[in-house]
Amino acid sequence: MDIATEFWSNYQRTPLRLKICDTFCVYYVSVALIVTAYCFLFGSFPFNAFLSALFASTGSFVLTVSLRMQSNPSNAAQFRGITLQSAFTHFALSMTLLLLVCVHFMG
Repeated sequence: MDIATEFWSNYQRTPLRLKICDTFCVYYVSVALIVTAYCFLFGSFPFNAFLSALFASTGSFVLTVSLRMQSNPSNAAQFRGITLQSAFTHFALSMTLLLLVCVHFMG
């Protein structure tokens, strides 16, 4: 119990933009779990749609974690030449490309 309270008290000091990234990460994981459960329960007749949804949620999770790492103030030394605006621009362009590839894969 002490570990959970210490984690929660440390997490309260996390900047808001990182908490927003964490919320999106939880959302993407839950979407991947729901899509996988749906596939196991009801079948995967349009298998391309299942794979596309799974790749979209997994890829979105990875890109959001990358954005979180680049916008974390404690990681500023590792990402010296990258501003918050350029990190978000890379994120937005990568998400657009990922979703276009997933829609194209669905057919």
